[in-house]
Amino acid sequence: MIRQARLYGPRDLRVEEVPFPTMHDDDVLVDVSACGICGSDLGFYERGSIRGDGQPMPLGHEFSGVIRAVGSSVQHFVPGMRIVVNPMANGVMIGIGSDDGALSPTVCVRNVSRGPILHALPDHVPTELAALVEPLAVSLHAVNRSRITAGERALVLGAGAIGLGIVASLKQRGIAQIAVADVSSKRLEIAARLGADVLIDPGHQDVWQSLAQTHGTVPTLLGTVAPATHVIFESSGVGSVLHDAISHARDGARITVASTYKQPLSIDFSILLVKELEMIGTMCYPTEFAAALDLIASGTFEVEAMISHRFALGEIDKAYQTAANPHASAKVLVMPGG
Repeated sequence: MIRQARLYGPRDLRVEEVPFPTMHDDDVLVDVSACGICGSDLGFYERGSIRGDGQPMPLGHEFSGVIRAVGSSVQHFVPGMRIVVNPMANGVMIGIGSDDGALSPTVCVRNVSRGPILHALPDHVPTELAALVEPLAVSLHAVNRSRITAGERALVLGAGAIGLGIVASLKQRGIAQIAVADVSSKRLEIAARLGADVLIDPGHQDVWQSLAQTHGTVPTLLGTVAPATHVIFESSGVGSVLHDAISHARDGARITVASTYKQPLSIDFSILLVKELEMIGTMCYPTEFAAALDLIASGTFEVEAMISHRFALGEIDKAYQTAANPHASAKVLVMPGG
């Protein structure tokens, strides 16, 4: 038997004893060093999502660890190797809708020959920090989708884990004027450590006036002036923030939406037409997982700054409550072996 966190209903996440995972020929057992709490996990937690068969749902997909055992057909990976797992690479996402979840001391990674699922860690990358590869890959994909280039100015709305990863990715790309807006002073402090140049607290400052003062202004076809910001990343998940971005963006700006919203949003498309705005959706990391690991391995930014809290598996409720509080947390890690 082994402990595993499973979701039974809204905010009903229980750590309980389940059978030790059964490994087949193309599977790998991984002793989990660290597992991040994702925004999607928080959504499942609030809604009380369960599997399609009505059974409680194991959670946890942002994880790294050490290989415990390998199936007979597994090649290139052996027990003792430190790895990070791409949870989407074999078509069945770990920690969402399956029997396997990384909020457990040991998890089975199945069908590892189907794709680039396991990634060996460079010697100098601490195992627990590799749990940040998955959310950083999401951020990197958002930056790639934005098509931002050197010389353009950027605004990141929301400095949660994805927003912070966007800041780090922008900095590594050579973007010189990165503004970040968030209501949390803690998150803004982390953003500065990752390379943000302008910090805006919407609780005490007008975002768009502050942005105009730092990025300058340009005239719009509506006869007004707007901040001269080329690319806006919406990563707050707050509908009114997206509406404000559309209203205040310069003509021709690109707004990359790296958030999910609890309710459907209505958009005034007349403003998009007149301003010729681009709305760019972004989801997951079709090609960026390995690049995110390379970015962490480069040592060119303070990746550990993204981690605000660490909890043991037995503190799972406190971990989720902390992760759900934007004023208190950035990236929350669970250490299942602790």
